[in-house]
Amino acid sequence: MTPSWRLGPLWVALAGCAHVLDIPDDPELVATGPWRCLGEPQPTPVPAASSALVEVIACDLLTKCKTRVTGLSARLCARPDTDCDSPLSVDIVDEGGLLSFTVPTPLVGFDGYLEVTSASELCTNPSLGELGPVLCGLSPACDTEAPDAACEVPLYARALLFFNPPIVSDTSEPLSLPLLPSTAIPTLAAAAHAGAPDPTAGHLFITALDCDSEPAAGVSYRIDRDQDRVTPLYPAEAVPNDTAVETDGSGIGGFLGVPAGLVRVTGNNAELREIGAISAFAAPSTVSYTFLAPGAAASP
Repeated sequence: MTPSWRLGPLWVALAGCAHVLDIPDDPELVATGPWRCLGEPQPTPVPAASSALVEVIACDLLTKCKTRVTGLSARLCARPDTDCDSPLSVDIVDEGGLLSFTVPTPLVGFDGYLEVTSASELCTNPSLGELGPVLCGLSPACDTEAPDAACEVPLYARALLFFNPPIVSDTSEPLSLPLLPSTAIPTLAAAAHAGAPDPTAGHLFITALDCDSEPAAGVSYRIDRDQDRVTPLYPAEAVPNDTAVETDGSGIGGFLGVPAGLVRVTGNNAELREIGAISAFAAPSTVSYTFLAPGAAASP
């Protein structure tokens, strides 16, 4: 047995270290990992000023956002203004795929959305190949024998980018907006066995963020309505398929064929723990995008 006089200095030293390091008598394990903040109260950011500068990079979804999309125009809209009848800002155009604009951030920040449209071309253009007639079919007013403005289709589907969490300060780095080529919509629908695209319905894509605000893998989404009409879709390495049931490293997943109107989406991680919920609205022939962060509550 070690003499007690030899243990004395050791205990004194350990006690001193504990005092210096502020080690509690009954220490508890500290949660770690990308979901360590789940179940903890999330702070409500306070706007730093009355407005904030936001930058968004538009990129091609099918190239895993390695290709920027140009030739875009955008409008800034308040969340309650579902048709953007009274835009807060107009004539926003991209510079090399980068959209820059200012949003108002009173009280709780800006939780509206950005409406983005691309250049258009006639669906009768031979360059569209076999997809041309399919795209023409999405516009009932199009007369393919005498093509006019009614036959024009956007190169990329009209997009609505919903800001969640609300913008409270200048973006430290540009947000990513993965746009979907119009010619890819029939292919996506076929890959997901969603049937023919419905021009009266829209599509919804969500990017899951973890506690470090990084895209999160292993997240699944559920929708609060029309579950029998929508088709879940989780691209795997940017390739759409009907077998993936959760997000890959991009954090992206969503639903095809969402009937127009407000929709609420809840996300769960791989351990089936609820991350949070968000809301956005679907619009005909439009792709809505938003982010789901831990502890997020759906906005009305």
